[in-house]
Amino acid sequence: MDTVPEPFLLLEADEAPRLEAALPLLPAAALIRRRSSPALAGVVVLGASFLLLWGTWLVGSLFDRWNVLG
Repeated sequence: MDTVPEPFLLLEADEAPRLEAALPLLPAAALIRRRSSPALAGVVVLGASFLLLWGTWLVGSLFDRWNVLG
């Protein structure tokens, strides 16, 4: 009676053949650099909002003084 257990995992000496062809290695595409950065977009939005707030304040102050202005 043999009491040696069977191996759980049998390792083969050779690599198994592939069923599909190996894909050729393609060179990586060059990274596309963006012309604008998110920081520049934020500065533009802040500048536009300050101009909008100043314009709103100006129109509001002119309407407050419409009697004086004529």
